[in-house]
Amino acid sequence: MQYNRVWNKAKKVFLQVFSQQYSKSVQETLRKMAEALVHEELIVESVSITLPNRHYVPFDVTQFGEPASACGFTVFHPVDEPSGMIEGTVARTTHSVANKACL
Repeated sequence: MQYNRVWNKAKKVFLQVFSQQYSKSVQETLRKMAEALVHEELIVESVSITLPNRHYVPFDVTQFGEPASACGFTVFHPVDEPSGMIEGTVARTTHSVANKACL
């Protein structure tokens, strides 16, 4: 069975997309990761992913007498709301399988 090969490919693709592509939202990240795997692996018909929806806001260190760029980076603070899980599924269409098989 090709399970182990496809699983390893999925991990590689997901990490590459997650670490190397900017996205504006968790939903966009999810879509990009799933589309990349469906594009890379003809055997994969659909991908369902669940990602955490966590928010971090910049923390104002100037209130402690520190300049905003004292450390050379921005400090972020996690917040409780909104939070939850973002779920999505990307599926291959019959048309896209036919096109890729012809390449």
